Amino acid sequence: ALDVLIHWQGSAHTLDLSLEKYSAAINRLSPKDKNLCNALIFGVLRNRNFIDQVILSCSTIPLEKIHTGPLYLLRTALFQIIYLDRVPDFAAINTAVEIAKKRFGKKISGYVNAVLRNGSTRYPSIALPDQAKQPAGHIEITGSLPLWLAKRWVHRYGFEQTRTLCAQINTIPPITL
Repeated sequence: ALDVLIHWQGSAHTLDLSLEKYSAAINRLSPKDKNLCNALIFGVLRNRNFIDQVILSCSTIPLEKIHTGPLYLLRTALFQIIYLDRVPDFAAINTAVEIAKKRFGKKISGYVNAVLRNGSTRYPSIALPDQAKQPAGHIEITGSLPLWLAKRWVHRYGFEQTRTLCAQINTIPPITL
């Protein structure tokens, strides 16, 4: 999942092309791990704005200064901590730290460890834009919607309906035949 996200971010390719590039490696995974890989990729992208807000509140380094690899490692681990219940927090943190050591070095692994430990306890109470004063900003973070679209929808549909639309967009649809 991390390789797909890094490849996608670092190139002009679409996500489909990045998934295709790593399809052989993904297909070698067990069905359970393949499902987790897909959940991580699409979950990180679906919830990136909120995850980034958690990183911002727990890091001394601005997002634009964090290299792509460690940033997506943080996003992937925080997605597991915040949104998945089948991976215990300590396991997500430990796995991310081990990956950081191997791929990015000991210094980065210490940073990853600090941000994830801080984020795992602070994410429920991080500061969000006030929904009364900055409704579009609030929707941008909680609904992971681009700010320009959040502004347009809040103006057109109102805050509550926009929040409902975001909830529906970010819901994984059931499989039907």
